[in-house]
Amino acid sequence: MTPSKPDSPNFAANVGLAIRLRIYVDEWLATGVKEDGSERPFQRNLGCTPQALLAVTTYMERYPATVDLTLDSYELSVYLAEVDALPSPSGNPYYDIALDATRLFVGAMASDWRWHLCKCRHCGRYFLHPKPRQSLPKGNLLLPAASEPHDRSETHEGQTVAR
Repeated sequence: MTPSKPDSPNFAANVGLAIRLRIYVDEWLATGVKEDGSERPFQRNLGCTPQALLAVTTYMERYPATVDLTLDSYELSVYLAEVDALPSPSGNPYYDIALDATRLFVGAMASDWRWHLCKCRHCGRYFLHPKPRQSLPKGNLLLPAASEPHDRSETHEGQTVAR
């Protein structure tokens, strides 16, 4: 998603898409946080996310994955959350934005990097952690390490960061 200026025609759509996507991602990230405050990224569970799970299952029913056999290499390819699979805009911007946010979330959940997805507790930025650990003590994950200072002198590393 390309950032847009408040006076651009796509600004409201981009904000709406970001809000919806953050709802799903934050709900999913929270499933890896245990009662003692420790975090287990590899135990995040889409089945424990009421809003995200409903959105994903509804999306998958309407736009199921396709599987193709590549004849020259005899490999199976699975296509999921493709832009081409979506219908043309409905005329209801709220519906279209929610559908696109769900498509992006489904794509993220189907990707290998989903376990690397983190959110900084101090600034709220999302980033991809290069080497997530199985378990982190209370307060350690969701804190990246080097590009923007925080109140407690933590900084973001050169990870991929998105607001």
